[in-house]
Amino acid sequence: MERPAPLTAWQIDFKDVSTVPADPLGKQQHVVEVFNVVDTGTSLLLDGLPRDDFTAETAIIALTNTLLVHGVPQSVTCDRDPRFVGSWSSRAFPSAFMRYLLSLGITVDVCPPRRPDRNAFVERYHRTYEYECLRIHRPTTLEQTAQVTESFRWHYNAERPNQARSCGNQPPYHAHPVLPRLPPLPDRIDPDGWLRAVHRRRFKRRVQSNGSVSVDKHEYYVKKQLRGRYIVLQVDASQQQFVVWLDGQLIKPIKVKGLYGEVLGFADYLALLCQEAVSDWRRWQHKRRRLMRSTN
Repeated sequence: MERPAPLTAWQIDFKDVSTVPADPLGKQQHVVEVFNVVDTGTSLLLDGLPRDDFTAETAIIALTNTLLVHGVPQSVTCDRDPRFVGSWSSRAFPSAFMRYLLSLGITVDVCPPRRPDRNAFVERYHRTYEYECLRIHRPTTLEQTAQVTESFRWHYNAERPNQARSCGNQPPYHAHPVLPRLPPLPDRIDPDGWLRAVHRRRFKRRVQSNGSVSVDKHEYYVKKQLRGRYIVLQVDASQQQFVVWLDGQLIKPIKVKGLYGEVLGFADYLALLCQEAVSDWRRWQHKRRRLMRSTN
């Protein structure tokens, strides 16, 4: 596998800190998790942020902290964790987290199901972190986890020999003493910029009994006579609309809902996006509970 240029391609994932016991009155699983960011070109651990409340919203906040420190990469690879990709019912439509990356001009590579090898750099770091940090220090609280994680981050980057091809059995900081400066986060951003990244992408939907289809959290009326049929909605970014197709025949164009229509300051955009992420996360939790009830 060819290594990309330093700091241009990141991999991200959550790591469960299993040594933290369950809370009798609260969370029983994943009590504390660490959001890890690894650069594939250098094997540097760019960030390891522990929290006890990771959701779609706090995942965006954690990534923003990393972007503020290191700048904006060209691509980010993640798995299909719902905090990254949203509700299963979205069926490939970009979640709030993904729209955030796409609006920043970052290419998003979502790993296929059961393919951790596509996120191999951060997965390999997780194994190292588990056996050389967590199982040795055995933190039992969020505060202890933060302390040992920060110490291990320095050890991993500056002291521990790394056998990655990009490091040659040296610590990443020694193998890459001079790193490029990445573009900073913008002061202003087009909140609808993600639409250009999915131009011409197609989304298959089944027409409901009322003649509408669901895309993300919005309903789009197509035609009641098509109820039960499968249609394809193709994104036309230039017109900010879906073009509806049925068996290769054009049905109608429909304006994409939920767009802002103006450039926003970055802080204002981040606040609005976090609100969208909260809505996405609640919707995913509701549908997950409903699915669990139906299978019991």
